[in-house]
Amino acid sequence: MIPLGKSPTSSINTTAALAICVFVYVHYTALRRNGPIGYLKHLAGSPKSGIEWAFAPSCSSIHVVGEIARP
Repeated sequence: MIPLGKSPTSSINTTAALAICVFVYVHYTALRRNGPIGYLKHLAGSPKSGIEWAFAPSCSSIHVVGEIARP
């Protein structure tokens, strides 16, 4: 810490770049480990029964908004 120094994350550019890097890395890793079908199933809320599959479209849209808003 330097007296009267400016914090590195006080700039929105640094904070946004870090958030974008983490967002891309997390979704890349999830796609790589789960595969495309497993990733889409996760976004749908991992439904198991017919009733859960009926709610999958609404759950997936809510989950996508949550994933985008998180960073």
